[in-house]
Amino acid sequence: MKGLALLLPLLLASCGRREAAPDLALYTGQGFQLLNIESKSTRSIPCSIPVGSFSIAPDGKFLVFASKEGRSGMGQIYRLDMETSEMRKLTSAAFYYTSKRFPQSEFPERELYSDAEVSPDSRFVAFEVHSVADNDSDDLVGLSGPLAVMDFSSGNVRILSSTEKVNGEGPAFANRPRWSNDGRKLLMAFEVSGAITSLSGDALQWIDRPMPKKLTEGIVSPKGWWSSKEILFVWDPEQSGIGKLFRLDLTTGQVSSAASFLPIAEKQSNDVVGVDVNSRYVLIEHQNRSELFKRSGELLQTWGAGARLRLFN
Repeated sequence: MKGLALLLPLLLASCGRREAAPDLALYTGQGFQLLNIESKSTRSIPCSIPVGSFSIAPDGKFLVFASKEGRSGMGQIYRLDMETSEMRKLTSAAFYYTSKRFPQSEFPERELYSDAEVSPDSRFVAFEVHSVADNDSDDLVGLSGPLAVMDFSSGNVRILSSTEKVNGEGPAFANRPRWSNDGRKLLMAFEVSGAITSLSGDALQWIDRPMPKKLTEGIVSPKGWWSSKEILFVWDPEQSGIGKLFRLDLTTGQVSSAASFLPIAEKQSNDVVGVDVNSRYVLIEHQNRSELFKRSGELLQTWGAGARLRLFN
């Protein structure tokens, strides 16, 4: 009895311990590693399907990814449960590029998807729709397509009409959709610019129109939301695919450099190709590295070229 009395507090303490919540997910090529920055704990989730892009549900229960198939690097949309490792395919038959919708046109047999992004309430996923030929026609024009939103509970998919006819023409090559904090809007990048659309899909709000005159040269590419009224974007005057990080206030049109809102060295705001943000961290992807900062500007960790990471919310 004495031994049991000594052991009981240890057992209770052990039962009370909970695994530290992860801060970000890293795709390794064989699956995902869930990482906690402070405790440095990791947990692995296997995934046998090649991943093109992925997003973590804010409720922390699952992630959604687009598979990577063929020359285009696009595929189907899958949902992966973080606790059970159960995988579910969310897309199958074509629902947009069909003869019913386009009776006078001939489309390739394959409709594929990319850039899956889960909504802040974990109820929806936004993604890009593409008609893929797997030949030389798969360029920014050939792969252009609208933005779709799927309801997880029903499986229903809705095309946002504002992304079907950009500037009165056909759909542009949209990529990297990002939800606003309140889940009411979606930010997306196009070939040389970007826009915001509401979930009603009635119109696009172009982000480069309130920009200073000097930023009209080159490419302005939105990367993410800093707040519900501010977005992060990259200005690329050389049209090289990489640029310098800025913030745009959507209310006033004021633009500020990264150093003014995230105290970092000049070199850390240059050559930016991607940004991920939550309430605690900022993940900046460069051409040859990825860097994790606190929102105060403190650099926490660096990964080498090729690391593919997303933050938990």
